[in-house]
Amino acid sequence: MFTGLVEAVGQIGAAEDGPEGRTFSIEAPFAGELALGQSVAVDGACLTVTGV
Repeated sequence: MFTGLVEAVGQIGAAEDGPEGRTFSIEAPFAGELALGQSVAVDGACLTVTGV
């Protein structure tokens, strides 16, 4: 159950299928503040930042 606060709303810029799964590019106002390895909740699922 999600109990956090929504800080911003973004949108998916691209989605690509690869050998290790699907990769999403997400456009959000805070994207420039992220670092590799951080987690971002997207629709309740925690995703790991692999590129900025």
